[in-house]
Amino acid sequence: MTKSEAISVIQELPEDVTVSQIIEALQIRERNLQAIASIEAGKGIPQEKVDKIVDRWLEE
Repeated sequence: MTKSEAISVIQELPEDVTVSQIIEALQIRERNLQAIASIEAGKGIPQEKVDKIVDRWLEE
């Protein structure tokens, strides 16, 4: 994440946000970016497989 992307994330938060909440928002955004990059690199789990896993969880 670039500095300008971090600033954009922070600017979207409410005015009364705490430092802890800012850090959490930045961490969430970074994890999302990493997940997207992983999926684009072909490292994700196909939706069909995820559906089967969730179905098994719901049966338990």
